[in-house]
Amino acid sequence: TNNVNMFSNLLKFQIPLITFCSGAIYDKSKAIDGPKENEIGRNLPIDWYGKSKFEIRQIAQENNNVTLLRFFNCFGPLESEDRFIKTNLRNYINKKPLVVFRDFVMDFFYVKDVLPVLESILSKKIKTIKSKPKYLGSANTTSK
Repeated sequence: TNNVNMFSNLLKFQIPLITFCSGAIYDKSKAIDGPKENEIGRNLPIDWYGKSKFEIRQIAQENNNVTLLRFFNCFGPLESEDRFIKTNLRNYINKKPLVVFRDFVMDFFYVKDVLPVLESILSKKIKTIKSKPKYLGSANTTSK
């Protein structure tokens, strides 16, 4: 895909890169609650977005100049109207029933919290950034 080609071309310059991964690498046609890193690739994504994220992750894992960030369930005011958080906030305000799309527990990451994470990573010496994935929020519950 074009995204994979662009990423591969950028790597040729051997400069440190940050890329955003996605839970779509687990194949969104199946439940992704409680995913394990060693299960990535067991069910390959069938949509173009998941495929490109999966391929970029594979390339990034082999390159020490890449930091791979995976924000699970990032949400914010400009997200699509049919997303879980936005739908249920609107329903709550309008005194309508809350809607559960799938019955499992996941963390959520507010979009305004992304910048402080990026600033923290960028403020460190770029040489120390390695390609081990950094998961920000997860498909597992981390708080009660």
